[in-house]
Amino acid sequence: MGKIKDLTGMTFGRLTVLGFDHKNPVDRCAYWKCQCSCQNKTIVVVKSSNLLNGNSKSCGCLQKDKMHEMRFNDLTGQMFGRLKVLHLDHIDSNKGAIWVCQCTCPNKTLLTIEAGRLKSGNTVSCGCYHDEIRRRLRNDLTGKTFGRLTVLRRVANVGSKIIYECRCSCPSHTLINVSASNLTSGHTRSCGCLNSECVKERCTKYHDEVTKHLVEVVFSGMKTRCTCETNSAYKDYGARGISICQEWLDDPIKFAEWAKTHGYRKGLEIDRINNDGPYSSWNCRFTDNKTQANNRRSNRMITVNGVSLTVAQWADIIGVNPKTLYFRTDAGIELYIKNHCGNKIP
Repeated sequence: MGKIKDLTGMTFGRLTVLGFDHKNPVDRCAYWKCQCSCQNKTIVVVKSSNLLNGNSKSCGCLQKDKMHEMRFNDLTGQMFGRLKVLHLDHIDSNKGAIWVCQCTCPNKTLLTIEAGRLKSGNTVSCGCYHDEIRRRLRNDLTGKTFGRLTVLRRVANVGSKIIYECRCSCPSHTLINVSASNLTSGHTRSCGCLNSECVKERCTKYHDEVTKHLVEVVFSGMKTRCTCETNSAYKDYGARGISICQEWLDDPIKFAEWAKTHGYRKGLEIDRINNDGPYSSWNCRFTDNKTQANNRRSNRMITVNGVSLTVAQWADIIGVNPKTLYFRTDAGIELYIKNHCGNKIP
């Protein structure tokens, strides 16, 4: 290989050099065949200078992992059922953040779990909790009461599920068959009457249709954007640290009452005055789509004579189509404004 320095066997980040690949006659640089230490064990060909100066450290997985890591909340120290999160294990390109957790059972079992399974409640222990549930199911539940249901007798199993006949304490005294697991977990507490009453209460608890819309549509949308990682808008809200003030979280009706006395009407949308601030009474207002669009972080701001406005706002002042300005440089827009605005500059 002449004067080319042999990099075979050397490691650069996640890349291990397998051997010389070729020399480019154009840039006269050596290219090396490398294998990444990621799960895919990807083989890539990398320029020697990129290896030596640190520009190439992986097959691309390192950057993806960093981007994934930035989007996930730190769960370290939090409790999910019997599981305490110790630290982040790694970022999986498909499953997301994988966390190392320890169960609080006597065995102090360590295990790695996806963030989604922790947050959804699908995994709450090392398996010890389900073992306890199975032991409970071996005990006869006859005569016991769960919510409005009183267990009368055990009936034929459905597959591997233990089934009991129960009577509801509602005026209809309905008889239903319920699995033992649904009874002991609290999943089933009535013949269905309890849920009907909750739905009726939820439909009548609002004073008017405006309050209902503000709570179930406007507030619900705010909360989803700020707390639900699977929401498409989460990256622009919750991932950036945008939150909702505790007063509104504790009682959404207070948010509705504030909105009705601070300019809300049909067709307007809630807007944060400071784009980096929270949803709170001191940082929110109701605006039309045009005003809200002018308050976006991505807007291009142009300053003329000390006045900073968006391109769309300058176009309104001058009286031209915004597209007339959009494709010019900032200096070009400034010159155009000065030539056409005259004394219209605020």
